[in-house]
Amino acid sequence: MMITPRKGSALHIWLWPIVFGLLTAAGLIAALIGDGWWDSASTLALGIVTLVCIRLWLIPRPERAAKNHAVGMTTHEGKIRDRLPRG
Repeated sequence: MMITPRKGSALHIWLWPIVFGLLTAAGLIAALIGDGWWDSASTLALGIVTLVCIRLWLIPRPERAAKNHAVGMTTHEGKIRDRLPRG
């Protein structure tokens, strides 16, 4: 049975940060425990987290890029705008 979080629920908000935190912790622990395949497991776990973070930071989502382009903003300006508190 697959858990499908409702939008706005705590599970919806925290699911991926928890998954990435556990994956990072597993990678760091694997690097400390042993050699050989432990190093490969560590590299894989930490590499996945790193690649996902780079992907999310550098490559804009199409809907956000389209919204920013419509108002004449660059992607970087749109990221800054999206982080400002609404008031």
